Amino acid sequence: MLGVLEQRLGRPVDMEFASDGREFYLLQCRPQSFARENVPAVIPHDLAEKSILFSASRYVSNGHVPDITHVVYVDPERYNELESVEDLHAVGRAVSRLNAVLPKRQFILMGPGRWGSRGDIKLGVNVTYSDINHTAMLTEIARKRGNYLPDLSFGTHFFQDLVEASIHYLPLYPDDPGVVFAERFFRGSENELSNLAPEFAHLDQVVR
Repeated sequence: MLGVLEQRLGRPVDMEFASDGREFYLLQCRPQSFARENVPAVIPHDLAEKSILFSASRYVSNGHVPDITHVVYVDPERYNELESVEDLHAVGRAVSRLNAVLPKRQFILMGPGRWGSRGDIKLGVNVTYSDINHTAMLTEIARKRGNYLPDLSFGTHFFQDLVEASIHYLPLYPDDPGVVFAERFFRGSENELSNLAPEFAHLDQVVR
């Protein structure tokens, strides 16, 4: 089936399928994209660790994301501490507002778990594609809670939109051995939330 689809569409495809153990169901398929800019970037080997905000060693795709002016960081621990559904939804609205006012393709979104969660929004920030469509990179953070490691969506809630818009996706596992994650930087840097979206200033410990 993959061979037939590749032949007909002219390129390899990603395919979603289901099976009940007897029948095989093709749910959808998408052509895989490859752009010239998605080639391995040259990474300096002499960077001091204090100059690295985060590193990743799992599921990293090629790419180079230049001209970044802002990082929108939804603190995983603070997000998990929110008790009311209203506050959880407000985080999504705050992200949407920042998406509208920050320079297009010049900011990175970083947040816990699964961006775009619908049912249990404790699993990740409740947003639609139009709430995150101006970012240059969407980053999902999997932080351990005891022995539990949250599942990530790997961008699947917006997969085709991300591909078509050339928005990069990156999963981060800060608790993996050898990984750098400058949490002190993300929590300690000056927070522009009250200036950019004053109506959400009460969330300044969660959205930075």
